[in-house]
Amino acid sequence: MRVLGIYSIERRLRILEVCVDGCHWSIIKKALEAMEGREFNNSTVDSLIKALIAH
Repeated sequence: MRVLGIYSIERRLRILEVCVDGCHWSIIKKALEAMEGREFNNSTVDSLIKALIAH
């Protein structure tokens, strides 16, 4: 089993909070950027979403 870093867990929880009622990819990206106060590249957001779908 892979151990997740605290940032990864917080990011995944933020995605779930934002998408409770459904959302678009761009909303997820904006929410993560607002949470951390920095820009995310598309591949990072994509990886986080794919990881959630896989679990």
